Amino acid sequence: MNGQNSLIELFSKPNGEYDKRLQFEVVAIIVLVIWFFTYYFKTTYGFIIILLLFGLLVANSYVTTKKNDISDNNKATMIKLNKLQHYVNLYIKQKNILKEHKLDAMYVDSNLIIFLESISEINEYNSRLFFLLLKGTNNILRIKRDIDNFYESNGVYPENTSELFEIAIEMKSKCMNDLHDFIYKLPKATRIYKYLSQVINRYHILILRVLDSIHFSYIENNKQRGINSNTKYVTYSTVMPFQDSDGFFP
Repeated sequence: MNGQNSLIELFSKPNGEYDKRLQFEVVAIIVLVIWFFTYYFKTTYGFIIILLLFGLLVANSYVTTKKNDISDNNKATMIKLNKLQHYVNLYIKQKNILKEHKLDAMYVDSNLIIFLESISEINEYNSRLFFLLLKGTNNILRIKRDIDNFYESNGVYPENTSELFEIAIEMKSKCMNDLHDFIYKLPKATRIYKYLSQVINRYHILILRVLDSIHFSYIENNKQRGINSNTKYVTYSTVMPFQDSDGFFP
């Protein structure tokens, strides 16, 4: 983004909650700059105009820095996503799978991208399980993306939101099972069991955030359409199916 246009673009083309928050921060910066100098120095109309321009300059520099940080973070996340896609491509090539598997919805949640890339070393022990984990996670995020996009375009949720939510829950269970199955593939060592336990707990937290979002859409859809004979109820539990205390790990 061009530095001198940062402030103009922020207020003329806001994009999502981040830009709204940034707008508030910019207004706060300008107000604080003007308040500081008018409080401690004698002011005139000319001085106020200079202060306003100075405040805009400071705010514009702040916005440019923040936007550049976001751009750098996005580039770093894209590198991680490409690495995950490489694992997928490598697996389907090794197994002679004809159908492409693009991680086309993974961008919906950068936290999951960062996390999955950080544990990618487990791919060495079972590429099939890691492939299934990536594929399943992407499919869950695709459901969230499609529901959100439909709502943004139409102002209502898809009629089959309940069915989509149910599918997402099933996919989440399969992904959790795939992670648990690594216990039979990783080296037998206490520190490895501890590491896998931490991985499972963290993944469960991250994927639940996605399920919670879909669950919200499911609830709102029922509110919009009302409860009738066609309403499908979906049972949703946030409890992890396996815990260390159950003796799953040695």
